[in-house]
Amino acid sequence: MTVWRERFASWMETPQPAALVAASVFFDLRPVAGDPELGGALWRWVCSRAPSRTLFLRHLAREALLREPGLGFFGRLRVARSGAHRGRLDLKSRGIFPVTQGIRVCALSLGLEETHTLDRLRGAAAHGLIGARAAEDLRGSYETVARLRLAHQLRCLDAGVQADNFLDPRWLGRADLLLLKDAFRTIAWFQRFVEDRFQTDTVV
Repeated sequence: MTVWRERFASWMETPQPAALVAASVFFDLRPVAGDPELGGALWRWVCSRAPSRTLFLRHLAREALLREPGLGFFGRLRVARSGAHRGRLDLKSRGIFPVTQGIRVCALSLGLEETHTLDRLRGAAAHGLIGARAAEDLRGSYETVARLRLAHQLRCLDAGVQADNFLDPRWLGRADLLLLKDAFRTIAWFQRFVEDRFQTDTVV
């Protein structure tokens, strides 16, 4: 326990951008084996300290802004222009990650102990950090991207190829295409919200 406390303390008190990229997943800590109280106690300790670690939160928030959402100028999807995934859209990088990372930092800033993205979103809305209407829009957007990602992965498995996150937009019907574009608009708004809330432009 002491070793893990020291590790989390180092991440929060002297945040290093490169280390935080790898460490951010540890801020979804949940016990899965052994004595659950040990993991629970560690996580409660982390959540009690996180709200006062402003620099740590800013660094973590900046990670949510490093990947642009999947909608570019003139409403065009940001597909890969070259390489093995040319013409395909990375749903994880451009949709799932900005939401999960952004909501993670929102929850930690409030000291919330929830670790599931949608539970964190509900908690952030309940505490007034995100408006109820905005939270509902973001929830719908996250679920849209997650649903299309899963449908794509199932299609990969049916075709006998390895499942990935790279969707060919040509597979989408008109309704899903419109939903996806709207989801990316909401995610882009959320990134601006995170940028403003945590003043990420002050981090060098």
